[in-house]
Amino acid sequence: MGQIVFLSNGKNETMLELIQFKDAEKVSMSRIVMSYSTDEKFDALRERALHLGYSPTEIICHSTKSDYFRLLDSDGITVEFSI
Repeated sequence: MGQIVFLSNGKNETMLELIQFKDAEKVSMSRIVMSYSTDEKFDALRERALHLGYSPTEIICHSTKSDYFRLLDSDGITVEFSI
């Protein structure tokens, strides 16, 4: 048996399915980047990541791209949050 998690947008449309099977072979996720846009106060989101034990980058500001920060999750996936 395994677990399935559905991530959706505000309209409850499934945008991503994550599936985990118990005792399945692990797959390297080191080159995957998952990006999320947020309306949450950006500094507070980064601080929450710190309190949860992650090591987020500083907030990166670009004139051609939205401000963002990244962190590495426990499976080796790079997660990027932007405003």
